[in-house]
Amino acid sequence: MKKQTTLLISSFIFLLSYTPIQAQYKEGERFVQFGTSLGGIRNMYDNNVGYRNYSHSFHISRGKFKNLRKATGWTLSTSYSSQSHPQLWVSYPKDKLFSAGLGRFWQFYHSIGTNGKWAVYGGPTLNGMYSTRKSAGFFVYQQSNSGNLIQRTSNVVSVSAGFNAGVLWRISGKWAVDGSVAYGSPIEISYTRTHDLLNETYPKLTTNAFNYSFKPTLNSGSIGLGFRYFY
Repeated sequence: MKKQTTLLISSFIFLLSYTPIQAQYKEGERFVQFGTSLGGIRNMYDNNVGYRNYSHSFHISRGKFKNLRKATGWTLSTSYSSQSHPQLWVSYPKDKLFSAGLGRFWQFYHSIGTNGKWAVYGGPTLNGMYSTRKSAGFFVYQQSNSGNLIQRTSNVVSVSAGFNAGVLWRISGKWAVDGSVAYGSPIEISYTRTHDLLNETYPKLTTNAFNYSFKPTLNSGSIGLGFRYFY
């Protein structure tokens, strides 16, 4: 499976790099792209048992066409999510996650059809990310005020190399709709610093960890939409 995925990515980059395209994009043309998402759910049962989830994300990219088939640029992204599971005798767990990242991308384009309004693209990415997370892993009972873990705070700094692909529909000379259809981060290096705040019987515990992962997989099946402005 890993060999098949690697071969698929290599073939896609080769196709976009060496297949001629129509002159829909101009050398030196610049663009700004942005996208956002928002989600939330609240489901409560009897006796104050249930859960609440909320999330939002935003990203903005700025790029420039180096020639008719290649564009490079930068992406800034942020995201936030939280979930709470309040219960009758439980004040935790609660979980909050915030992340921010800066990425560099290289995109290769190939037009679809005769009018040049549709195009597919793909290429490598290089990303740096910082995230902080506050959560609780075990229940804390209000009656006895006891439990194994009250709060955990994790800070992660990571660098990853990946790949993304999408479809672009240029609806006018200045605007286009971008649909991201596949992505992957096969190589990632991260540093994690974790603080565990235990109950009154135990002191605070701090751990540090370096992680390296190699996962040559391609994620697909969902489409992320964004808008692109050319200038």
